[in-house]
Amino acid sequence: IFYVTLFVFFQKPYHKHFAVFLWILVKCPFVFSQNITKEKGLTTLVYETPAAFVTAYLPDDIEVGDRISGSFSVLNKGFSAEQLQQSLQLIRKYTFYFSNAKDQTRIMQRMVNVQPEKLVNFLPIKITSSFIFTFEEFPGKSYSKEFVPSGDPILPVSDCISPLHVLLGSPLRLIGTFDGVASNTRVSIGNTILKIMAESPRQCIVEVPINLPISENMEIKVTEDFIPKCSFPVKPVKMTVGYEKVYLRKGEISQITVLISGLKGIANKSQLIIENQNPNIVSITGGNQQKIDITPAMTKNETFYKLNLEAQGINTGEYSVNFKLHLYEDFPDVMEK
Repeated sequence: IFYVTLFVFFQKPYHKHFAVFLWILVKCPFVFSQNITKEKGLTTLVYETPAAFVTAYLPDDIEVGDRISGSFSVLNKGFSAEQLQQSLQLIRKYTFYFSNAKDQTRIMQRMVNVQPEKLVNFLPIKITSSFIFTFEEFPGKSYSKEFVPSGDPILPVSDCISPLHVLLGSPLRLIGTFDGVASNTRVSIGNTILKIMAESPRQCIVEVPINLPISENMEIKVTEDFIPKCSFPVKPVKMTVGYEKVYLRKGEISQITVLISGLKGIANKSQLIIENQNPNIVSITGGNQQKIDITPAMTKNETFYKLNLEAQGINTGEYSVNFKLHLYEDFPDVMEK
């Protein structure tokens, strides 16, 4: 059995297959779609274009008077160096626009220096009214989303606080008082500096790398303008998925093993979401779409939560299964909302 660490960064569509890239690019040059989700402080917007998946991240608690920061990342399509270069040439023509409806202010950010699969910071913007976010593939082909101030912001806390448990390969939300400018915020665990995904005056969301070095005593530290804001002990949670085989013949059976470490001590349940990406190729024990609650009693005296699944070939081919862990945000008791 070989083990592969699962990249659980939500909303990054790495499971897509790009074999038809050139056909799409030539035959269907206007394929374009948008998907928007909200989770743990982030509003995530995923745009699928012929050249790439573009994912933008913004804070989900926008209020009038805020200064906010966001970021974006790009997963370009293609296999060969020529295809990837062609994809990059198209991506670098894409444009983001940030507009305030009330005073018609507009900030443009081009993607000239974009690096695939790397977070790139947006320019901070001041919110004066409802906020319009636009992604433009080329003139006349764009998507816009209006964000109306919520009127129900997160209750502020002094300095900042962090959840006790941290899921590797996933965004992490810090609650506190920030200035909304991501460039002067520094968040680290051990010797690893975490990338800022989004920031508002009330929260900062960072990207926890899947390969974060794990040690016995880990601490998260936050500074702003080089001034310490807070530090907290944290416990890493890591999910690993092992496939006995990823290619099955019809009727053949393979084992899938899921190991999750670090759940011990979480007072509330977590949830493991399972989705068979190729139901025409294999069937999965328990069904193609599953939600499994992991309760504190299940991990009270265990180092790992372990789940064994069986995949059986319906037709011959390669298959994949998506696993996503919803981890409870166990903020300290001072967190009121």
